[in-house]
Amino acid sequence: MPDSHEANQPAQPLLSPLEFREFFATFFRWSVTEAPDNAFDLQRKYFREKYPDEAERHLKATRLMIALRYLTENLPSFDQGAIAVVGEQESLISPALLMVLWSFFANPSADMDNLPPPSIIAQMVADEQSKS
Repeated sequence: MPDSHEANQPAQPLLSPLEFREFFATFFRWSVTEAPDNAFDLQRKYFREKYPDEAERHLKATRLMIALRYLTENLPSFDQGAIAVVGEQESLISPALLMVLWSFFANPSADMDNLPPPSIIAQMVADEQSKS
């Protein structure tokens, strides 16, 4: 049974900010340089090399793929707020947007069936940018 000190500790993120950033950099690079029909094989290889433990690999791959889908589906909304710039050859994502996405998607208690609307994420990014 955990002691009361352990029970009061916040849950550890599922992913480090570095893992999250590296994943997005890798997958966006592949979307430009690799053929789309090769994407599934590249994804499998990436996760198998990074996470040898099957349970960890499944958990992180699932969470990261949900984050990637969320970002790509909402890029036009983020582009309007100038926190992401969508181009034909590449998309640029602000560090603040990446950090806000990480804080949500790496949170073990985040509900992946109830994702926040892009306007909430955009407001969180604006709040984050105003701190700097």
